[in-house]
Amino acid sequence: MPLFLHGNGSSKDPTLKRLEDEGVGVAYSVLADANVNETVMRMIASGLFDRYPNLQIVIRSGGGGIPLLVQRMFWKHKGPDGEKRYSEVFLEHFLIDTASVRPQALPFLTETLGQERIVFGSDYCGGLGALEKGLAVVDQQDNAKEVRASTERNSRQLLRV
Repeated sequence: MPLFLHGNGSSKDPTLKRLEDEGVGVAYSVLADANVNETVMRMIASGLFDRYPNLQIVIRSGGGGIPLLVQRMFWKHKGPDGEKRYSEVFLEHFLIDTASVRPQALPFLTETLGQERIVFGSDYCGGLGALEKGLAVVDQQDNAKEVRASTERNSRQLLRV
């Protein structure tokens, strides 16, 4: 089974208490994504995927900030099979979901990560609520049928159903 990576919008950082609303806006706006970004890089640098070469991880909400950082993942992981850029390891082991993604962002995510790295996500019972809201990002694409088919295919393959 794949792992699902979802950042936390809270922090015990005492400096946040000095900010308005005790820093809740900062925590939810950037700290959750920052934690995910750091966790992803630490997974790669630790050699986790050398030990678990079939491991697949889905990052919530369009991958947060990670897709914007792929071009910066130039550092090379030194594994038993040689060196690979962090971006290569990332693209082999991470997928993103469509939950909480703006319709205009999905084409960028598809171009950056590849259509096969995107699975359907609904954030059901979370920020989006009803499943129909999760489908909106897919249905608002110019090629909605193709996107729906590919996210379904990718999701079924990932979950082996």
